[in-house]
Amino acid sequence: MNAPVAAAGTDADRIAVATLSCPAVARLHGGRFGEVATYLPGRRIGGVRLRSAPDGDPAGVQVEVHVVGRYPTAVAEIADQVRTALRPIVGSARVDVVVGDYAGETEPAPVRPSDSTPATSEIEHPSADRG
Repeated sequence: MNAPVAAAGTDADRIAVATLSCPAVARLHGGRFGEVATYLPGRRIGGVRLRSAPDGDPAGVQVEVHVVGRYPTAVAEIADQVRTALRPIVGSARVDVVVGDYAGETEPAPVRPSDSTPATSEIEHPSADRG
């Protein structure tokens, strides 16, 4: 792990808390398989990914935040809220915001079943005696 990312990793908790403080954010989104995360000793912070910035970038780190937005807020508004909340923490670092799903305005984010869950109760089967 590069030094800038390791140093910024100590701020991953602050990034997560600030992101969750945004009214348009229901929760962090770890990706379809939980692959979006910052890995710290003994734990991980899902929905926050920190990377070393390209050489010559004064910020030294790029921040990627994946969230579940609150419907009906537009993606651009969600991204603006998150970037504004993170500016005191990350300064001039690049912040990419990905809206991976939407939840209702006041309801918790829905738990989606696995794609492999059988849907037998959703399909009406024709009876054998129909001609």
